[in-house]
Amino acid sequence: MKHISIVLILIFLIMHLQAQEIERKDTVTQNISKEQERESPIKSYFKISGDAGAYGELYTVSGRERRRPPASGRLYFRPTLTLLENFSISFDFLLSTEGSSARQQINQLAIHPTWKWGRAHIGDFSHEFSRFTLSGISIRGAGVELYPGIFRFQVIGGQTQRAIKSDAYSSTYSRYMGGMKIGIGKEETSYLDIIFLKSKDNTASLSHDVFSDSVFSPIDSTIIDTSYTGNSPKENTIIGAVTSINLFNNLFRIRGEVAGSMFTRDLYSQEVESGNIPDFLKKIFKPRLSSNADYAYSTELLFNYDIFDLKAGYSYIGPGYTSLGLSSLSNDRKLFDGRLGFRFFENRIMIQGTYMNQKDNLLSQKEYTTTMNTFGANLSVRPVKEVFVFLNFMNNQIGNNSEKDSTKVKNVNTNYSLGVNYQFSLLNLKHTLTSNYSIQVAKDLNIMRQGKDSRSQNIGLSLITVIDPKWSVSPSVSVSLVNIQSGEKNTTVNTSVRVMNRMLDGRLSNSGGIGYVNSNSSSSVSLNIQSSFALTSSHSINMNARSSFYKYKHSSKNSFNEHSLSLGYAYRF
Repeated sequence: MKHISIVLILIFLIMHLQAQEIERKDTVTQNISKEQERESPIKSYFKISGDAGAYGELYTVSGRERRRPPASGRLYFRPTLTLLENFSISFDFLLSTEGSSARQQINQLAIHPTWKWGRAHIGDFSHEFSRFTLSGISIRGAGVELYPGIFRFQVIGGQTQRAIKSDAYSSTYSRYMGGMKIGIGKEETSYLDIIFLKSKDNTASLSHDVFSDSVFSPIDSTIIDTSYTGNSPKENTIIGAVTSINLFNNLFRIRGEVAGSMFTRDLYSQEVESGNIPDFLKKIFKPRLSSNADYAYSTELLFNYDIFDLKAGYSYIGPGYTSLGLSSLSNDRKLFDGRLGFRFFENRIMIQGTYMNQKDNLLSQKEYTTTMNTFGANLSVRPVKEVFVFLNFMNNQIGNNSEKDSTKVKNVNTNYSLGVNYQFSLLNLKHTLTSNYSIQVAKDLNIMRQGKDSRSQNIGLSLITVIDPKWSVSPSVSVSLVNIQSGEKNTTVNTSVRVMNRMLDGRLSNSGGIGYVNSNSSSSVSLNIQSSFALTSSHSINMNARSSFYKYKHSSKNSFNEHSLSLGYAYRF
């Protein structure tokens, strides 16, 4: 409640200041003629812009466990203060009821000052160094980015994970991160950056007993053995470099990245001494029995000239490479990908081919090596302004080098798709017709899994009809046919219609839709109504109501109904 009160006060102040500014401008306009105003030295040195609002949702379900909280709400406030047109401060406040003690909070309180050659972050923010080091996680702390001339400097620090006490596998330690990126050059031309990033869990944030599994003596009930399971406190240090070289005015562009990772899976594991580790590394990272080191690198070449473009890339991510600054990362793989494209007749005809090869088991630690090859081709043609046609082909092959039929993997998936978009007029109405057809064939070539091949066909047709500037209607239908080699078949038909309307000079926008999905195993009906009303040029409210009714056929699953209602208010200033 304290945070909500602060935000409400800030919203009131910002509205009050904006009203004063409008009133001041109106007074000046009344007392000074247009010609005098153009010659007046009075300037606006202070400007406020941004948005604020609130959002609430009610949710209920019958027949199954709920997937969302029964009630949730959000309050946001994002003003930007601009001074002298060279300095601005952006605020980002988000308060939500959706966080809890059992998971990470989504509340955000942040300030972002920005000036000509830099910016700063205070509070909750996300930041990116590179694809192998830092990207896609939220940080609660501070950071600064400086770009004086050709020099580049970034530093960030803060908490990326809060402590949660639950069971051994759901509990998490609080985690803190600090990083720095130093470089030279311009991002739009050529540059070189050096990156340092360190993450470490706070072992004092949770008791180690949460992860212990004790064995008691049957005689006197004393502990005779203790083992530890579940999530363990971790530490990670990364040193990397990123470069981009632009040649001949963007005709050629070469990009590259290399990063080395030192990772400890369990900070409670015993420290080790090794003379092979340089002393300067020991000062920033203490090796333990659960520690490992590995590296990752990538390179990419891009060529773009007139009607022709080319891309070739290669990346290697070692099996032990880990970054706690990434939201997700697939390691133990090397990948080559390429693209070749042509454009003719002012982009009326475009042809593109793609290829990708990926392998795992880089250090031969696994029993088998899995290889994936993907080939693709795309053709798009616009013979006239009203017609657009596309044709796609994709072939994906996955297999391993096992010589045993029981563990042999050899799968081939092939997909063809064709689509046509046609704009026309009929009965004094404007229409857009979209049709598509696709077929996917999946084959398992392992002799022990015969009869599992499948063929899937999808046919879709949709129409958008603009009746007048206020009304439009959009019906659609699609059919999916799935045939399994063993004889199993499934047909799914999806039909829907949506009506859109604008009234009150466009201030009120409404849309409503109904959809029906029917397959061999289930059917469902969904109803959706959306409405948006602009109270003024700055204030608007939004409403969304949705109901879904699911019914299963010949199944042990229970049918269920799901309903949600949301209401939002937005203010732009």
